[in-house]
Amino acid sequence: MATGACGINCGVCRLNKEGKCSSCGPGTSEEASRKIAAQVRLLGEPCPVLECAWQRRKAHCLRDCDEFPCDRFQSGPYPFSSSFLLMQERRREMEVDNWRKRTKPLEVDESHWLALERSDPMEVATRSRCLFEGPRGFLLEFLKEGYWIQPFERKVIPDRAGAPFEPYLPLVLVIFLLRSKDIPLAGDMVSERELPGGELFFRHLHRLPTEAISERFGSSPQRFLEIAVSLGGELGGYSPASVKLTPLPRIPLWVHLWPSDEEFEARCNFTFDSTIAEQLPLDVIWALCHVVVQRILYLEENSRAS
Repeated sequence: MATGACGINCGVCRLNKEGKCSSCGPGTSEEASRKIAAQVRLLGEPCPVLECAWQRRKAHCLRDCDEFPCDRFQSGPYPFSSSFLLMQERRREMEVDNWRKRTKPLEVDESHWLALERSDPMEVATRSRCLFEGPRGFLLEFLKEGYWIQPFERKVIPDRAGAPFEPYLPLVLVIFLLRSKDIPLAGDMVSERELPGGELFFRHLHRLPTEAISERFGSSPQRFLEIAVSLGGELGGYSPASVKLTPLPRIPLWVHLWPSDEEFEARCNFTFDSTIAEQLPLDVIWALCHVVVQRILYLEENSRAS
């Protein structure tokens, strides 16, 4: 069978057609066993993805393994990109409405760490408006909490013990350091679908988590505003409960909540300064919104428990 355990279909590859490369085959096949032996003989070690699938008797990781995408895929650029793996995680989580319960941090792709490691740290610090302290890395503020981004250690560490640490936060911080631009805000307010490519991207499974705000605070908008202000939010007037948050330098995010009443259910939407499209890719804007919502819910739940 031409499709390998990782999901690559060698039957549509010219290298396979010309006999220059053989398929690994499904993890349950004899083909996989022979490929592992050849890799050990020629390369000194087998492909970790193929080896795992063969040992665990999984034909195809994408279809048969509940742990996909695991660290074996996250640790390197081959065979799938970080954006593809992030899409897989998003859709698998949202199928069971489990995004709020996720606790495992998303692994930042090695290529991003390498790019940050090779960047001029002072140039990064200047345009990202953060602090750089040699071995300690970059200190970046996110919603009034500090986080150290350490490219050589491949780590993101809270500056304060016990600070919230959402699963998508490392990805957001690293990509911000790589992509941020020192440009002025446009001063406008646009929805996610008004961003370039947003009409197609922010649909269905890629919808922003606005319902989490309306469900939790639809009948208690004042509590929402109190939490948002504690995160540095500035009250606005677009809706009965609007607030402007600035989770990262030059990245304002407006959250607009319309409370429920006798006639209408509560609803919520987000708006952005249009320059966010120049600062972050769409999938990281999606991740940023999830981190912000999780931070708000975290503070609300902790306040109720105390």
